[in-house]
Amino acid sequence: MPINIERLEPGIFRAECIGQLTIEDILARMREITALAEKSGDANWVLLADLTQSNKIPFDMKTLTNSANAAKSAAGYIFVNAPYVGQVIGNMLDKLSAKKFSFADSMEDGLAQAHGILAEFVSTNQ
Repeated sequence: MPINIERLEPGIFRAECIGQLTIEDILARMREITALAEKSGDANWVLLADLTQSNKIPFDMKTLTNSANAAKSAAGYIFVNAPYVGQVIGNMLDKLSAKKFSFADSMEDGLAQAHGILAEFVSTNQ
């Protein structure tokens, strides 16, 4: 399982992506995060996808967009240490998806962004 999931704090999850990712891995972990958020009582959440140790990201825009949008309680996704292809995919997803996609150079920056995305999402959707 090249994607390890952890809940950092209420409404903020980290997916540590290791090695070659498959679309099946991503879809399974998205379902896992959604279930974990629901079980934890997180009405809305942000995912920090830590790509520091990842060396291959699937380029299936339709499936990735559908998966991002299917997670109704997701406020946004932040790619941490994304390689160039990850930045291209993230920028495309930001345009194609109804969700917010952004980038961070560190987990600290990602956490700060996650707090901002959650606050904006909650105030916009009340």
